[in-house]
Amino acid sequence: MRLPITETIDPDLVTGAERDRALARRISIGDMPTRSAATFGDRTAIVGDRRAVTYAQLEKEANRLAHGLVALGVRSREPVAVMSTNCPEIVIGYLGAAKMGAAAMMINLLGGAASIVKAIRAAGPRVIIIHEDLLPQLHLIGAELSDDLEHIIVIGSAPGEGLSSLSGSRYWSWDEFQRLADDVEGIDPDSPPEVVVADRQIAQVMFSSGTSADPKGVLTSHVAVMLSMHANAAYIGINWGTEPSVSTLVLPLFHTTALNAIMLPMLSMGGTIHVLPGFDMEQLGRTIVESKTTHFVGLPIMIEGLLHWSAAHGHSLDHLQTLLYGMAPMKEGLRELVAKRLPGVRVMLGSGMTEALPVGFLQWPDMDFDKRGSWGYGTALTTTTVVEPTTGTVLPTGETGELAYRGGGVMENYLAESPEVFNGGWLHSADMGSFDNEGIFWFVDRIKDVVKTGGENVSTQSVEATLLDHPEIEEVAVIGKSDDQWGERVVAVVVPSGDIAQDPERLAEFIASVDRHGRETLTSSHRPREFIVTDLLPRTGTGKIRKAELREAVRDREGHRPGASE
Repeated sequence: MRLPITETIDPDLVTGAERDRALARRISIGDMPTRSAATFGDRTAIVGDRRAVTYAQLEKEANRLAHGLVALGVRSREPVAVMSTNCPEIVIGYLGAAKMGAAAMMINLLGGAASIVKAIRAAGPRVIIIHEDLLPQLHLIGAELSDDLEHIIVIGSAPGEGLSSLSGSRYWSWDEFQRLADDVEGIDPDSPPEVVVADRQIAQVMFSSGTSADPKGVLTSHVAVMLSMHANAAYIGINWGTEPSVSTLVLPLFHTTALNAIMLPMLSMGGTIHVLPGFDMEQLGRTIVESKTTHFVGLPIMIEGLLHWSAAHGHSLDHLQTLLYGMAPMKEGLRELVAKRLPGVRVMLGSGMTEALPVGFLQWPDMDFDKRGSWGYGTALTTTTVVEPTTGTVLPTGETGELAYRGGGVMENYLAESPEVFNGGWLHSADMGSFDNEGIFWFVDRIKDVVKTGGENVSTQSVEATLLDHPEIEEVAVIGKSDDQWGERVVAVVVPSGDIAQDPERLAEFIASVDRHGRETLTSSHRPREFIVTDLLPRTGTGKIRKAELREAVRDREGHRPGASE
């Protein structure tokens, strides 16, 4: 006897007993706030800069938004665009879309107008939920969106007449749309919609950070989001009970780290999240202290700023329990400062990718010092290995290849399908590295970021880590430039500390000093042969350096080349 496989093929067509069974077995991220509201009710869920919402309010407003979308004619599996800075409503929009079977399409605000137009055109949403502060940006690109957008739900107040670029769209204020379902017969607008959701139905469309190419729309299922949510709640130690965990969130919610690794896990466990619309050190520090934040996730530069801010204002930060960082390396000096100032705090590096919901790897807080340069151990959510990039053949322990994922957190595909990304039965990441005998992953570089010079493959990440030890380097990015002799030469784009760049004599001394540091600490093939000084590195919204943009920007720019012929 072989046991049956029960699977809902088309949620829109199931009826009768099959529908009842599908509802009873439903895995939907839209059910999470219903369960949390039943347990935590009047507890504060999200605190924004304009208002706070309880778990009961979160559930009610998400349900009303869901019924309102149905009333507009939005169908199951349609994308609903969400374009907003961090606020409670961006979460309500996400959950409301999920509740009625649509997919929340999270618009990346940091890719520029052209990327926003591409995203909306690619997915074709008829409805967009947008923060009122972003309406001018939408109106600027309105003419390029043709008739795609039929309804614009404004987080805040709807604008007046005379917006010619989107004259065919119907505007709704947030409060007005919350009342839309009141006139629909046969439903309770405050209760969740009774809709069938297939496990592998798309819950979210999220755009990757695009460090080396145009961002891709990543299609992620309800089951992947739910698995990731519960796994991350365990990884970072979110408390469930009478003493809720508290987080201050400054990373953007249109990015997977903020949404899938922090926001949803916190809400599933009854935590309280303070969301900030942008990174301002004074506001961040004050919020962390006043809220008695227990869990903070950010870039190393944010953690460093927090430590300096708290010291200057006399705050101990003894309420912090967990610091999770990623997207950029942490200097050794900062590690030492964290250990000194926050001796009881769990500090973890988290790594992963949008296409395989994070966290994929974690450094354990008590990991040996000599393992701190690694990504740490793989988590329980995914199986990871290293493969030969073109064939997908799994490589032995110790060999360097392309990191690949397999598991429930893996995406369904890209918006523009790319079957080859699953070559060999693994999700290919374009990250290079190797596993050691303890199962720890050592990241080398992005495949496209490796510099091939004189027959050697140079990891830009390893060179950057070494150069960051120089006391006068604030930030650095290493890239390759075309070279007639070596094929490519290693180029360091550096941001010096202080005002060094303003004084030609000090700048010359700085370049000479960095060059000596490279000669003393790096092999000949890895040593930078050219230095370009800048005051800013182009970054994504999560702190990753846009290497493709940087290469283009400095391609024809002549830098400092001390001892270039050696």
